[in-house]
Amino acid sequence: MSRTPALLWFMVGAVAGAVVVSLFVMGPGLQGPLQTGSDPARDEELDPGPDAADDLEELRRLRRRVAALEATATVKPVTTEPFRRPEVITSPVDDLSASERAAFDDALAWLKEVHPRFADLTPEELWYLRDLNFTRLSIEDEDLAMLVHLPSLKRLTLTGCSVTDQGLEHVKGLPLLELGLRDTKVTDAGLPLVAEMRGLQRLDLNMLSGVTNEGLMHVGRLENLTFLRLNYTGTTGEGLRHLKSLSKLERLDAWAVKVTDAQLMNVYGLPSLNHLELGATSVSKKWVDDFKAAHPTCYVRSKWGR
Repeated sequence: MSRTPALLWFMVGAVAGAVVVSLFVMGPGLQGPLQTGSDPARDEELDPGPDAADDLEELRRLRRRVAALEATATVKPVTTEPFRRPEVITSPVDDLSASERAAFDDALAWLKEVHPRFADLTPEELWYLRDLNFTRLSIEDEDLAMLVHLPSLKRLTLTGCSVTDQGLEHVKGLPLLELGLRDTKVTDAGLPLVAEMRGLQRLDLNMLSGVTNEGLMHVGRLENLTFLRLNYTGTTGEGLRHLKSLSKLERLDAWAVKVTDAQLMNVYGLPSLNHLELGATSVSKKWVDDFKAAHPTCYVRSKWGR
């Protein structure tokens, strides 16, 4: 039976119940439920009254409606999806060999000691960890060896850490998209290792006085780079020519870089450039105005304004 006739049968039962109550409870002189303490011997013979007749008519109408629906109703067979046993969800950590798991557990234990914010990391969370920010923490070259056990790491920030060129040997094989080396001890000698991170998209070399034009030759090999920060480095405008191959570069920060108008012509051919920072440089107002006219969608900030 479909749900609609069943519902109507329920309604029929409710109305029938009301009729019974009207027939056996309500009398001609009663306007509500029987009062406790009444004397049945003095009550007159119960009379169903006019309301009971209306209820009986409603009951007959509902019965006719149910009969009509049952005559036309079609019952759809109930179908269910075959039972499927859920796949057992296993942690990728469980698939490690004994030696690999031991090394992974060592990395987890080390990270928990680095800073309290890592104290509650689970093995699964460490496996899928994508972002590590070690800004101003006591991280040295040998510590970075622990990171080789983090296969999902995409962003690594080492701002202010005591990391040298040798430390980059440990992270060159990571699938990093972003690397922050601001105010570390990295020099030109470490940039060939950075250049091996071919998927790198964002690179921060801010405040690295040991990075010069020679190092920019290696930076120019990072063909997927979209963001490059060279503020307060040892580079000059001459080194910008090594960046001409960075067709995806969208933002270049070159604050306090010694650069001339002629050398800045190297950034004219960057097709994706939309943000150029030239604060604290000797660039002329004419060059800035000409560049903006040729690149109207590119934001330029210099001592001449924005």
